[in-house]
Amino acid sequence: MEPKVLPVPDLKFTSRASIQPSHPRLTKTTIPLSVVDNSVANYSETGAIWFFSSDIVHNFSEGVNPLSADRVIESLTETLSSYPQLAGQLDFIPESLSHASNPIRLGVTMPGPGVSFHVAESPHPLLSLLPKHPSPCPAIAPPLCSPTLPSLSSFFHPSPTYRLSWDNLTNTTPFHSTQITHTTYQCGSVSLSVKIAHPLADAQSLCTFVHDWSLIHRAISSKIPIPTLGRIFDPSLLSVEGVRSARRELSRRLPLEHLDWWCNPDDCPWDSPARHIPPALQSRFDTGTLPRPESKRRIPWEEWDASRPCIGKIFHFSSEDIEQILQSAIAATINSSNAPSARISRQIALIAHIWCSIVRARALTYHALQSVSLPETQTLNLTLSLRPRVDPKVPQDFLGSPIVNSAIKASTIGLSSPSPSQSAHSETARLVQNAVNQFDDPSAINAMLAEMNAEPCPWRLWDAFLGRARVLCTSWIGSGVSEIDFGVGKADRVLPLMPACQGLVVVMESIDEGQGKEKEQAESGKWYDRGVDVVLFEEMDVMERLTKEDTWQ
Repeated sequence: MEPKVLPVPDLKFTSRASIQPSHPRLTKTTIPLSVVDNSVANYSETGAIWFFSSDIVHNFSEGVNPLSADRVIESLTETLSSYPQLAGQLDFIPESLSHASNPIRLGVTMPGPGVSFHVAESPHPLLSLLPKHPSPCPAIAPPLCSPTLPSLSSFFHPSPTYRLSWDNLTNTTPFHSTQITHTTYQCGSVSLSVKIAHPLADAQSLCTFVHDWSLIHRAISSKIPIPTLGRIFDPSLLSVEGVRSARRELSRRLPLEHLDWWCNPDDCPWDSPARHIPPALQSRFDTGTLPRPESKRRIPWEEWDASRPCIGKIFHFSSEDIEQILQSAIAATINSSNAPSARISRQIALIAHIWCSIVRARALTYHALQSVSLPETQTLNLTLSLRPRVDPKVPQDFLGSPIVNSAIKASTIGLSSPSPSQSAHSETARLVQNAVNQFDDPSAINAMLAEMNAEPCPWRLWDAFLGRARVLCTSWIGSGVSEIDFGVGKADRVLPLMPACQGLVVVMESIDEGQGKEKEQAESGKWYDRGVDVVLFEEMDVMERLTKEDTWQ
């Protein structure tokens, strides 16, 4: 059955501007990015869309719309003075600024081309485009889910931000690292769509930037002094100098995966620049001035059929659902004779539940189709922030993309088993929790950074993958994504910018305060009190199975 799909916004773009900081740098400065930032050079942009309904946008005095494009640009200009890198030029930097082991590195030059700001209009009312907030109810299976999401990129101007390309070595055309689209809908509602090149910002950095932008916007609107921002953009804090003495063998113990873009480049179904050895490196390999690195694991392209259509939905878990999921994991763990002492968190219990349910849906779907086989092993690539894990630690608002993807493996049969006696959820939660705990060793993290710095090309090794044997999950819990307030109240809905690829999962606090018990609990400040929204992308047939009760046992 063809799923109900929410319509696209049909944006009509009316103007474009390149926004510069109100206090630009007087001298040209190039800052090399860390090896961790470089490792995500081939990733799609980090982005999100904040939607403000007409009910809150029109609640203003003096006949001035506080979220008009002109006022938003005014506060953005001021904010960029504390975020000049987002208006800078992201590109390959001179070898004199690179590390000796990996001479092909990215850096950001300031001042740069500015932030690409687009103003658009949509002929549709906002409520016709957004999934409705589900009404909270007692724990149920399956969780409440939205209609099929439209392409989230349709809320942005189609021009790309920076993308990895060897043409950049000689191309003088400036690339905008940041793009913002301001859209007014037929009903008067407004959305702000923000995307940033991934080497400059992960989800936490994106939300920190938009939070600070909203803070300055409120100050200007209220005609009070603009607050001073003290955010840290210093990639050198994750440089090799801080980890030179680390024992690199420690990193081998971490549950990581090293998929080699150069190992089987002809198997890649599209012409990704990451699969090609950079010309400058190839010449050094040929002359022996730089040793060619040892090949790692080939990328299993046969497990990912990108031609099969994927769709996205939002699955809502109430606070009661979260509690029931946690108690299920804890109860089975307590009853296990070999249970470790590590405490299973609510997030881990939820992520394990989602992973088991996706694998179960795949197993049931592919068994019925009899045309696609499911690999014997499934992998959860769970994105983790390095901010609290590196030594010395960097603050939560440290800017950049300091992330790593863990690789947690389990058997398909164990994950998809519907039998309660096998305690699939509990065993999986324990597996995931123990794997995550291994990343809490600063010595191992520093050793991992040392190994990354020894790689001649930071993005050669991919620590995640997609397809029918994978789930790539990132949690935005605690990022502040739902707390953004431009002076008109919090957004009515927030959606993360993600491509429609099989196995992508984003976990977010629900922005809806709900009714009854959830509304009463919302004041306590716990991340799960308002419920949790899980944005999930899967093949169409698998997604249909995910909407059925037997999948979420």
